[in-house]
Amino acid sequence: MFSTLFSLVPTIGILCRHRWSRIGSSVLVFGLLGGLGIGLWLLWCGLIFGDPLFFQRGPFSAQAQQKDLLRDHLLYTYHSVWEAVRYYTLACIDTMGPVLFVLGVLSVAIFLFRRRWSMDILGALPFLVPFGFYVLSLYSGQASLYLPEAVPAHAPYHLFNVRYAIGAVPPLGLFLAALVSYWRKSIGIVLQVGLLAVIVVQSSLVAYGGIITFQDASSGLACDPPHQTVVYLAEHYAGGKILLDLYTTKIDAIGPDGGVDFKNIIYEGSGPLWNKALEQPAATVDWVIANSKDQNDLVAKRLDVTGPAFLSQFTLVAHEPGGLSLYHRQELPKLPTRTVPANLLTKHQLCGAV
Repeated sequence: MFSTLFSLVPTIGILCRHRWSRIGSSVLVFGLLGGLGIGLWLLWCGLIFGDPLFFQRGPFSAQAQQKDLLRDHLLYTYHSVWEAVRYYTLACIDTMGPVLFVLGVLSVAIFLFRRRWSMDILGALPFLVPFGFYVLSLYSGQASLYLPEAVPAHAPYHLFNVRYAIGAVPPLGLFLAALVSYWRKSIGIVLQVGLLAVIVVQSSLVAYGGIITFQDASSGLACDPPHQTVVYLAEHYAGGKILLDLYTTKIDAIGPDGGVDFKNIIYEGSGPLWNKALEQPAATVDWVIANSKDQNDLVAKRLDVTGPAFLSQFTLVAHEPGGLSLYHRQELPKLPTRTVPANLLTKHQLCGAV
C-alpha cells in the first residue's frame, strides 16, 4: 500500500500540473511520515539480526513457514491463480456476507465506469491494493489461507488466516458510500434507507452465523491453546526477566495474560541479551521456559534443562503435557499467590475444536 500511494503522490502532482517544488515537498513529507514505521522496522531487523529483510527471508518468516506447508502439500493456492483468487474471494464473502460482497463489487464497477476520466479514481483505486496483494501472496507461497468450504475434505486444517479478508472491508465502505452518493442525486432517500437496512440485516446474519475471524481466533489453527505456564505466572509472577524461544513456544499471551511486562521477556529478538542469557542464565534471568521435546526450541538446544548443572540453579515449577516447562531461579524470595482470573482458564478452551 505504501509503495502504491508513494508513487501516486508525484503522479497526481504532475497530472494536476503542480510546481516541481510542491511535488518534491509532498513526496518528502509523505515519504518521511508514511515510511517512518517501515524504515524503523528495517533498521530493527538490521541491528538485531544483521539483515534488514530478515522478516522476509529469515527462519521465523512467513516465507519459511510456507516452505514447510508446501513440503507437506498443504499450500493449496501455490502457483494457482484460480485457487488464490477463489480462496481470498470466499474469505471476503465469509467476512462481510454475500449480499454486501455483491454490492461491493457492483459499487466498484459503477465507480470505475462513472469516474474513469476523473482524478478521483487515482485516489480510490489504492484501496483495492489489499485484494491484489493477498492474491499475489497466496499464489507465490508467501501466505496460507484455509477455509472450511475451500480446502479439500481430507485437509488437516480448515480455518486459518481468515483475518486477511479484513483488508477488503475499508474499500467496501468507501465504494458503497460513492454508490449512495449517486443514488442520492437520482433516486433519493428511499434507496438509501433500503441500503442501510440491507447492511444491518446482512451484518446481523453474519454475526448470528458466526464471525469467521472470531472463530479462527477461538477455535481455528490460529487459536493459542491454554498454557499452564501462563496460568502459573499469572498466579505467582512477581518480577524478573524470562528467557524463552517465543517462536517455537508460541505463547504470545505470556505478557497480557501472565502479567509480564514485555521488557522483561528475553527472546530471539533481544539481541546481545539473548545470547548472554543462553550463556549465563542464572546471572541474567529469573525464569526459563523451554520445551526439551521440541528439537527446534533454541533454549532447550542451548541449555540442558534436565541436567544437574541447570537444576542446581533453577527449579521446575510448571510442566505441560507437550513438554513445555517453566523453571524459576533458586535462592529468590518466596513467590506470592494471587487469584487467577476466571477468563484465563476458559477463554482458550475451544482451541482444537475444529
